[in-house]
Amino acid sequence: MNTGLLVWVVMGLAWVMVAGTWVASLALASTVGRDYVFTARGVSRIGPPVGRRLASTAVVHEGEKARLQQFAPSHQLSLLAFLGHIEAQLDEPRMRDVLLPDLQRFATLFEDTITIFVFCNGPCERLKQLFAPHTNVNVVALEDDQLATTLGVRVTPYALLLDKQTRLLAKGLFNHFNHLCLWVVKGGKVRPGEDDVNRASSRCESYFRESQATLQIGDLRRQVQQGDDYDD
Repeated sequence: MNTGLLVWVVMGLAWVMVAGTWVASLALASTVGRDYVFTARGVSRIGPPVGRRLASTAVVHEGEKARLQQFAPSHQLSLLAFLGHIEAQLDEPRMRDVLLPDLQRFATLFEDTITIFVFCNGPCERLKQLFAPHTNVNVVALEDDQLATTLGVRVTPYALLLDKQTRLLAKGLFNHFNHLCLWVVKGGKVRPGEDDVNRASSRCESYFRESQATLQIGDLRRQVQQGDDYDD
């Protein structure tokens, strides 16, 4: 084989290997990045940073355009709970037996402290009926994902806690009551001087202390029962 031709062949193969490695690296980086985004830590880093006021954002609700700030009351904390296309999932056990009852429980505990906005996609009639008894819960049907995209919501259920000035205090995924209370406690650390934030945070801290005490009492009872069984 001609020496010059051999050199060109070798160089061609080298370029193919380099290009293949580059494409594979990009694909791996994309996969890792996407997987990271859908973890709790990855999700929490998307969207507006904690401590900053939310920018004015347009929302289409029941055919009318409004600003996000129009939803948030000026006298209370606000919790924005994004549930996505939840109507089709209402009968799933995790929704029916855990998430929705815990969200109702949270609404009851903070009836005088936090106004909750439940955002869902598509028709939300069953959801509206479910939360109708709660005067501090507003179910908002979204026509598109613009608001969720602006706020960095990539996975649902997802919550954002705001102060009276629509400053972001905490955000993250939630699946049950403890998650929601955790965001309230974290929000209290962001704005420790605010009375309404302190009250809400103290309420959740008391709940966690009582829950821990209940667990410890339950453990003691089980140990005593096991001991009695052993003596028998």
